[in-house]
Amino acid sequence: MNKLLLISAFAMFAISCGKRTATMELTRSDASGNLEIISVLKKDTSVRDGMSALLSPEGDTIEKTFYKNGSIDGTRTLYHENGMIIAIEHYGANTYQGPFESYFPDGSPKVKGQYLDGQMDGAWTYYYAEPKGHVKEVVTFKGNTENGPFTEFFPNGQKAAEGTYKDEFEDGEIKIYDTTGKLSRIIVYEDKKPVKRMDVP
Repeated sequence: MNKLLLISAFAMFAISCGKRTATMELTRSDASGNLEIISVLKKDTSVRDGMSALLSPEGDTIEKTFYKNGSIDGTRTLYHENGMIIAIEHYGANTYQGPFESYFPDGSPKVKGQYLDGQMDGAWTYYYAEPKGHVKEVVTFKGNTENGPFTEFFPNGQKAAEGTYKDEFEDGEIKIYDTTGKLSRIIVYEDKKPVKRMDVP
């Protein structure tokens, strides 16, 4: 998004939110020559409220973040140098909350997951850079730690392994597959260590 379009977006955002009288727009440059455009409260210009954006000296958007009464609240979007999105984060009162997405420079997905009260939670999906869009792994998190089922995949889409993590370590029966998707080995883990291995003919 170029500088002119971004400034127009600021104006439309202020009008749509009915904050024309409550906020004002400030611009400033940092030591690297980047331009920051921020929306602040008129009654206290040190408090951000609304959309804030960081632009490169060339006018390209580096970051776009929404604030509410001084805290990051809403989406924060980061951009690669080529203009493609690096990541889309969601916040509530300065804390990760809700969906998270990140992307490779070509725009293909890299990681997708979600946060609960600042911690990774539920199923997170990781993708290969090549082939684009192919799932590398789906793993379950609880309290920012790998806890629960996981499945790994080969680049060709076939299942590579599946099992369960407990506090970041394999736990119980782990199944290993060959590149054709055929089960080839079963490893049993107890107390973070493999205790049994069975090759499947």
